[in-house]
Amino acid sequence: MELRQETLLAEPTVPTVQLALPSPIAPPWKLGRFRFYLRVRTRFAFTVAAGLLWAGLSTWIALGWIHSLGHVVTLPLAVVVIAGIAIIPGYLNVQLVSSLLVDRPRPIDFAQHYPDVTLLIAAYNEEAGIRETLEYALRQDYPGRLEVVVADDGSTDATTEIAAAVAADDARVRVVTTRHAGKSEALNAALLTVRTGVIATIDADTLLMPYALKRAVGRMLSSPSDTVAVAGSVLVRNSRANLLARVQEWDYFLAIASVKRQQALFQGTLVAQPRSHSPTHRSSSGTSCASGGGGRAG
Repeated sequence: MELRQETLLAEPTVPTVQLALPSPIAPPWKLGRFRFYLRVRTRFAFTVAAGLLWAGLSTWIALGWIHSLGHVVTLPLAVVVIAGIAIIPGYLNVQLVSSLLVDRPRPIDFAQHYPDVTLLIAAYNEEAGIRETLEYALRQDYPGRLEVVVADDGSTDATTEIAAAVAADDARVRVVTTRHAGKSEALNAALLTVRTGVIATIDADTLLMPYALKRAVGRMLSSPSDTVAVAGSVLVRNSRANLLARVQEWDYFLAIASVKRQQALFQGTLVAQPRSHSPTHRSSSGTSCASGGGGRAG
């Protein structure tokens, strides 16, 4: 699953709360008996240097290929071709692998005060799965107070009725329905009704494990004070159903999770997709969080 902390785009009716975050001490590195700490900028510089070193070695090895190909397609085009299929991908892969090797986040400290959390569930025509999604969300072992809000994007099926029935049986659930205008509009409308300082979001086809919110918020609380986004791992429930589901699972494990851990080392992320509980840092004073999780495969 994924947990994100960012400034809200909605009107400033949602309170901003400064979380009491500790000053974490990153696990030290050891070289024999000598223990030391590598700062984020040092680790970033190391990964860039490793990538450039590999790119330089690849260029030296490829000089013969470039020269030979240049006789066929001209030298400038040969440089572009070899760089595109070997040198640049090699740099990116080495930089990614080295980023994962030096990524050593602090263990999650669960012995702390957990703030109130609102879980937003974006839904549009999800009558087949919305009840199960809500049941999984309500099974959270989160230590703090949990509220679940279904952001209904003007569904034309029984999504609203099913969610309302669950809300009638559990006071922690409520439904906010808007005209059909897209996921972002539905979420922004729901955000206007939220009164907690921490907000998590998932899609209606996402099934949260019981410990999901506790671990995601725990990771954020255990991270540096400027952390505004935390994400977790996505699992595919029917990953053995067919080849497409298996490919999707490996895409989660290798592509998305690895890239997000790398972007966490850069203290930023382009899109808040699932990661392996790596913190993201931004220049932001907001304290809202968004969370996605593992669910059903298509």
